[in-house]
Amino acid sequence: MFAILLTVLCLVSVSRSAPLACEKLVKPLEQFDIQNVTGRWSLVAVSLEDRAHENIVRRKDSIVVDIRNSSYIEAERVAGRCQYDLLDFTLEGHILTMKAGNVNLTGTLFYTSCADCMVLTMHIKSPTYRTVEFYLLSRRRQKLEGPECLCCFSVSVPFVPFSMSHCMSPSACEKLLHPLEQLDFHHLEGSWALVAGSVSDPAHLESLKSRDSARIIFAGNSDASKISFTRVFSSDDSCQYMHSNITLQGSGFTFEQFNITVTALNTSCSDCAVMRFDKSKQVQRLYLFSRRREVGQTEMEEFKAQAACLNITAPFAMDPSKELCPEKISGNPAEGQNA
Repeated sequence: MFAILLTVLCLVSVSRSAPLACEKLVKPLEQFDIQNVTGRWSLVAVSLEDRAHENIVRRKDSIVVDIRNSSYIEAERVAGRCQYDLLDFTLEGHILTMKAGNVNLTGTLFYTSCADCMVLTMHIKSPTYRTVEFYLLSRRRQKLEGPECLCCFSVSVPFVPFSMSHCMSPSACEKLLHPLEQLDFHHLEGSWALVAGSVSDPAHLESLKSRDSARIIFAGNSDASKISFTRVFSSDDSCQYMHSNITLQGSGFTFEQFNITVTALNTSCSDCAVMRFDKSKQVQRLYLFSRRREVGQTEMEEFKAQAACLNITAPFAMDPSKELCPEKISGNPAEGQNA
């Protein structure tokens, strides 16, 4: 952590000639390699030129950035709820540029001795405002060891505003992701409301966020070996019903129509179901369902930890005040197109 503080100090005073140590510490990368930065990053520390903005950042429980192709998704957790921003960016050398309305953002990536870290300055400009922010991001959430850098850009001393309580050890993740021994139809039968969801591809977040509410319904079938599985989505005051047949297998189930395997994970919530959707053994989605419309903070924190262990996006919580669609409609539900 000491070396990163050094870099911040190096970036804080451009008005004076930078010493040789600062020159070395604030050397930009020659090329911003998208392959090296793709994936999920947690914001560990931040330094701000605008001190008034510091109080806003301190109110945030956590900030996670997900970089995929040319998209930059920022997920912020504030007062137990998640907020998301999706921006497209372009790369040229070591410069990253983004635009949000009339605000232009220009990022520069710097060398760092930390193998799983990213040190980034962001110049933010609008017609009425401009500032510089300096970020330390890491694949980890825990406090970093060893020296890194920040004192040649007139920014404040860096601070670490975020809780590290969700940094999960491999053994903790193994327990959190342990599947149920046997999925029982009598436990599944009936309706479950979607409480929260997490996805591997951040582009799918927009689809999830566009839904006002969602539920799944398990029902018996004339064929005892098959189970009816219906997904019901509410969006823009309309309801969509998607029907599939599934087969229970051990701790999960498979679809007749799709190459999707669903595994039910252990959860401490007695009236919840945590379901992991995999395609070709790669996790696609993780959903928290419940007989209730919302769960307690402890239960939600457990689900967030499960998502973190899978290295997928921070969960998006559904709005429990939005009405669920009726369980049934007249006629036959349409065959589902996507699991």
